[in-house]
Amino acid sequence: MNPSRFHLHWLLPAGFAILMLAYVGSHAQDSTTSSDTDTGSVSSPDTQQPSSSGLKNSGFPKIGYVNANTLMNEAPQGIAAFEYLVESFADRKKELEDMEATLKQIADILDSEEDSNDRRRLEAEFRSLNREFERGRLDYEEDFNFLRNEELTDLQNFISSVILQVAEDEGFDLIVQEPIVWVSDEVDITDEILNKLHELHNTPASQ
Repeated sequence: MNPSRFHLHWLLPAGFAILMLAYVGSHAQDSTTSSDTDTGSVSSPDTQQPSSSGLKNSGFPKIGYVNANTLMNEAPQGIAAFEYLVESFADRKKELEDMEATLKQIADILDSEEDSNDRRRLEAEFRSLNREFERGRLDYEEDFNFLRNEELTDLQNFISSVILQVAEDEGFDLIVQEPIVWVSDEVDITDEILNKLHELHNTPASQ
């Protein structure tokens, strides 16, 4: 199992579901007004057809789509965050694993122990160690989840900022994410955003 899949299979929050930028329609509106007031001019057929450069030049909004799950699972920043979590909790995880192994050993001895005094001693030892193990496990899970959520929030905010920057740089009016019934490859910019994330991850400023 890919560890990044295990840790990073999280959905983006609802606030990240639709990133709206103001639709810039004033140019198209001004062109229509100018055409109506200038009665001495006749528009050529070429000016009435959509430009070959895309829908943006024809007066329609420029729309993009991103697959949020793909970005969260494959962003190098997210994979690095998971590796940081594993490293940070490695010692505590090993300690819990050792305690669990000791509990199993005591349980195995109890299964074959016939002396009543030894059984009582082993049972008391088992209960004491088991209580310590459970406390440690709960603390581990609480601390791990807390740091994981912090890293997740940072990752979501970072991906959001990259998408917003691309939207501004390329003049998008609307960027959406799933759930969507259907989307064409022409408006899917997931790979573009992912490439940007890799580019930023490989620069010194993002280390």
